[in-house]
Amino acid sequence: MNKELMDGYVGVKFEVCCAAETIPAEVAELFPAFHAAGDRLRTLLRTLTTNRFTGVLSGTVVTGVIQSSSVTTVLVVGMITAGLMNLQQAVGVIMGANIGTTLTSNIVALSFITRRGEFRRALSAATMHDHFNILVTVILFPL
Repeated sequence: MNKELMDGYVGVKFEVCCAAETIPAEVAELFPAFHAAGDRLRTLLRTLTTNRFTGVLSGTVVTGVIQSSSVTTVLVVGMITAGLMNLQQAVGVIMGANIGTTLTSNIVALSFITRRGEFRRALSAATMHDHFNILVTVILFPL
């Protein structure tokens, strides 16, 4: 390996390691907000997520509104850490987030509606994405 390539590799690796150490500290700053949420939020979350079906529906709606399953998942992890949810409740919400993210692909597909050929391909891809995520949720739901 030449020296310039090696220096670049070491530099990138150092930056990734530094970022990996600071990210948990930054995310941890969000958790006190969940601790302060109180009993009303805990009661609402228990009502919406105790039943797996309502948990999936809640995850689907939240992800559809904010258009990011990653944000939904991070919020759920924070709520588990804060003690507002347990793992069984979180599983339903994360499965719902997986379904909710399909809404984004459908919105993108609809943006091609004026171009017939591209719209067909985009809608086909979005439909396959929908079917795959729903099928995985149906298979894993009983577990």
